[in-house]
Amino acid sequence: MVTALVYEPYEITIRSINSLGDASTDPATIIGYSYEQTPTVSPTNFSVEEEGDTYAIFRWEFETSEVGKYQSRIRGEFKGFAIIFWEEMIRSLLQENTTLVQTF
Repeated sequence: MVTALVYEPYEITIRSINSLGDASTDPATIIGYSYEQTPTVSPTNFSVEEEGDTYAIFRWEFETSEVGKYQSRIRGEFKGFAIIFWEEMIRSLLQENTTLVQTF
């Protein structure tokens, strides 16, 4: 399947057949999607609201109208935001941690 459309829905049905013949039941149809692509929308007004020795509270704005929208600028399934962080003293060692943050 070749498509130029990003995250386009398709109906997928797989029918079984072997040397005894076709399967005795009708196959289920599921919805699958073509490939995902890099989003063209991102959070804005990102700020650190509060920070402590073991925590930080972040705030940002995001166009939630793009979530679940057909041909969205998210260009795929929205799963949340990845926040990458590191300890300041070892940043040069590139030891990063990633946390997935889901917001709605």
